[in-house]
Amino acid sequence: MLNFKNATYGVLMALCLVSPLHAKISAKDSVEKAMIGLGKGVSNFTYDCQGNDVKASCVAKKIDYEDGIGFRNVKLDYMIDNKNLNGAISFDIQVSDPRVDREILEFTPKRVVCSSPSSLQGKTHKGQINCEIIAPTYVLKTKGVGSMESHRFLNKDIDKVFDELGQMLEDIDDSNMQQKLKDFKVDIREIVLDVKGIQFANKMFNVLKKDDPNFTKEQYNATVNMGVAMVPVGLANARVSESSLEQVSKAAAALGDIALSKKQQAIITLKRKSAAMLELADLLDLIAKIDADPSVLLKYLDEYEISVVTR
Repeated sequence: MLNFKNATYGVLMALCLVSPLHAKISAKDSVEKAMIGLGKGVSNFTYDCQGNDVKASCVAKKIDYEDGIGFRNVKLDYMIDNKNLNGAISFDIQVSDPRVDREILEFTPKRVVCSSPSSLQGKTHKGQINCEIIAPTYVLKTKGVGSMESHRFLNKDIDKVFDELGQMLEDIDDSNMQQKLKDFKVDIREIVLDVKGIQFANKMFNVLKKDDPNFTKEQYNATVNMGVAMVPVGLANARVSESSLEQVSKAAAALGDIALSKKQQAIITLKRKSAAMLELADLLDLIAKIDADPSVLLKYLDEYEISVVTR
């Protein structure tokens, strides 16, 4: 049951698109709890928090983990009022493991910045997650927009809503799971991937050539083109509409153009076609099926309008 609770907790967190599930305590207490979680098990971990019940920030100069990866200039921000909750995190990434090749570091994220504005409107909690991942060879921006709906949210402040969600997860078990989850509906409305390449082709080619001195630029181009061509082949047996197959192929081609440095930017947007919300219990069942067989996810592509823009 512990694994199910962890999975359910993760789904609720992602769909609510906020970090602190225990927002009933002050913003300062919430943000400090989150910072302590980041530094759990780290020696010589120090941080500083400032703020009050409504708005607070925590900073840590460094968090060094045992695997040779460390965070620098970590900052967490929370702002909470009756109907709104905004969270943000930013940090630099430092890799100190000498076994990691310098060329590989060109593709390792150097900085991450994320924000998660959300609001409670009647019985619907709406929010989004915006992230920017910066590396020497690319910049990846992501956006996820979603909502959760329940009659349990009516006439309540956002702190009370998250407090009750947390308590529900503590109390849930096999005997009452379906009964409790049927009160919640969710909607993953939009997903956006925006990637910019920065001399990506040359730097990736150098990595591959280091492993094989005889590797040529022509071979690199052919490898990328083959990968793009294999996408529709791989989807041929999936029950995906011709329209979705065409758009996925365009998305793969756009990413291929970034890998070949033919284009500098690709923006891939998935927007859900139906306004109908999904039962939370059904979504969790779907996640379990996808975990057992990732190809199950492909047939749900038809529920989204996929658009691709390159520059």
